[in-house]
Amino acid sequence: MLPSSIREMTREVLVKARKSFDTIPLVRGEEVKGLTKNSTWQYPLWQAQVLEEEGLVEICRVEMSEIGKKLMAERRGKAIQRVEEWFFNNARITLKREEDPEKERKMRFKLKELLELRLEKITRMALTGEEEGSKNLTEDEKILFNKIKVELDEFRERIFSDI
Repeated sequence: MLPSSIREMTREVLVKARKSFDTIPLVRGEEVKGLTKNSTWQYPLWQAQVLEEEGLVEICRVEMSEIGKKLMAERRGKAIQRVEEWFFNNARITLKREEDPEKERKMRFKLKELLELRLEKITRMALTGEEEGSKNLTEDEKILFNKIKVELDEFRERIFSDI
């Protein structure tokens, strides 16, 4: 398992091109081709930050309305809803960069509520052994789901092993 700071820097975020480019050079001779102004794509946070510092892209903000829509969908649905892989990563960055304390507080509250609903559903899935909903989990949520499931299975085994 990677240390949390390294893991965080390799997580994907959604970025938007600030202007049109034929190519953007990346590391190891790689390049992003054919980007038009305002087009979006996902890239590891550390590379997105370098490109952002160069003024080539901006890391996309997660708006309060987006969080609200996802929260409403999660409340309505019995099963866990799909969330884009980058969503929580971009939301964390948005919170860190928010300058209005009241807006930051409200956003944090809604995001926490969304996360708590998802954690309840993930725990329920692990308890029941449901695998179907795991397709709607982010990579981090899948890791958590599998850890909880393993712990529950081991706990059950300890209780019932000699009965």
